[in-house]
Amino acid sequence: MVSAHHFSKVALEHFRHDIADVARRLLLARRTVMKWLKSFLLAFCLLFAVVSAKTKEKSRTEGDLPGEREVPADAYYGVQTARTLENFRISGVDINRYPGFVEAWAIVKLAAARANTDVGAMKPEKLAVIEKACNAVFAGKYHDQFVVDWYQGGAGTSKTWAPIPANSN
Repeated sequence: MVSAHHFSKVALEHFRHDIADVARRLLLARRTVMKWLKSFLLAFCLLFAVVSAKTKEKSRTEGDLPGEREVPADAYYGVQTARTLENFRISGVDINRYPGFVEAWAIVKLAAARANTDVGAMKPEKLAVIEKACNAVFAGKYHDQFVVDWYQGGAGTSKTWAPIPANSN
């Protein structure tokens, strides 16, 4: 018959063996996790560097009286609109949601350009460029560039300035 003491010694020996095995496995797992973590961090750093480089390539620096701002390189709008996007996201509804409103702006800008050309305040070459841009807006192009918030309240500056670079670029 096996004594309780003998059973305890055998159980303790198995327990020690199991603990050593668990410890060894944990150490291997820790090493594996550390290798994976180092690889992940390296990949993340490389990805961050690539994204940062591409972000720099995908923007341009424009300035006005308050200072310089980064503007997306593919944007037709300028620094005033970029500043508005930073400061006046009120409703989350961009004016380009209403194509008729964007086209009405183009009508006003075109009328102003024609009037200024008629009185000699603008050269006909510049009018031709504005007409071309406005016709593109009438055809439904570039509406995605009119991104000022519908309820933007910056005394009208942003809404007034937004179509100028969009039309002229």
